[in-house]
Amino acid sequence: MVLQYLYHLCEQYNALRAKGNFHPLLLIPQFILNFLCIYPFNKGNGKLAKILIQWLLIESGFTFVKYTCIDKYFKEYESDYYDALYKSAAHWYQGDHNVVFWMKIFLDIVLVAYKELNYVIKNCISTHTKRKRIEKYIDRQDNPFTKENIRNMYPDISESTINKTLHALNS
Repeated sequence: MVLQYLYHLCEQYNALRAKGNFHPLLLIPQFILNFLCIYPFNKGNGKLAKILIQWLLIESGFTFVKYTCIDKYFKEYESDYYDALYKSAAHWYQGDHNVVFWMKIFLDIVLVAYKELNYVIKNCISTHTKRKRIEKYIDRQDNPFTKENIRNMYPDISESTINKTLHALNS
């Protein structure tokens, strides 16, 4: 039975993609929600769904996921992610569900990933000094962050430069 559901899901997705009436960023979250509601495996459905998200995005021309870890953003918004999935999956088996909750968080995460990648690219090509890049990063933060966050954002900046910049800012 599960195989039939999966086959139907893939057929339906491919048919809708081929028609081109719906944007892929609307089709992908619907596909993922349906996949998760079908629950084809005893374990690992969530991990497989995240892999499918990346593959479907790349397949649809959204290659930004090759250059950023979108899974990082799913973890960052984990509470909202699961809450949206729960709300959107309600009444799925009766065919009376609302994908909007899940679609919104999915699109929000895609947007955040795009913005972050854009920021990284701009900083890599900017003429700012490494210290200025760190200072700009710190100024942009609304939430607490760690040196590890700075290291991840700027792998080209040495630990000593990060430490010196933080020390100078604390003085």
